[in-house]
Order: sequence, then C-alpha cells, then structure tokens
Amino acid sequence: MQKQLQEPFRGCFEKLNQRLQESCGESCGKLFRTTLEEGMRELPLKPEDREAFLQFIPENGYMDGQMQLLSIQRSRALLEGTLEKLDRENAEKCRLALGLGAMSGMLLVLILW
Repeated sequence: MQKQLQEPFRGCFEKLNQRLQESCGESCGKLFRTTLEEGMRELPLKPEDREAFLQFIPENGYMDGQMQLLSIQRSRALLEGTLEKLDRENAEKCRLALGLGAMSGMLLVLILW
C-alpha cells in the first residue's frame, strides 16, 4: 500500500511531474524550485522559512552528486537549528502561561474569599 502525500505537496509533485514531461530544455532544478515555491505559498510559513527549505535546490543545479548532498545536509542542519530554537521558545512560553494561570487562580481565590 502506498502512502499518499498531503496537500499542498501532492499537488506540487503532480504539477512538477506534468511540467517535467512538457519541459523544453528548462533545468530540473529550476522547475522543481518554482513548483515547490508555488505550493508552499499555501502554507503558513515566513518567507525566510520558505527560503531555508528551498535553499538546497539551486536554480541551475549541481552536476556533482557530492555537492548536491552537501547542499541538502546544510539545509537540513539549518532547519534543525530553527526547530530547536522554536522548541525552546515554546517551552518558555508554556512556563510563562502556567505561572500566569496559577497567579490568576490565587488572585481569584483571594477576591472571592
């Protein structure tokens, strides 16, 4: 059984497949990048996050497989760093919300007593 991709990625890859079949000399990297950019507009991402994700896809492509792999690994490391930063911020916000909730509860008890 095949796993289906969720939208917007499923539509992106279907569109990419169609464009690659119709391609008249355009580079695969350029087609891949433009198609993913179009699909990612639907996602609630900041422009810098979109660019970080698409960074591994150069406009003209790499002929060397090792360069392609290094580019993908660099993009992955950048995205993992962003994820760690967001996780830390989320943990801090949760602690703040918990503290404010407890203090509000204590204030309500004092008022109602």
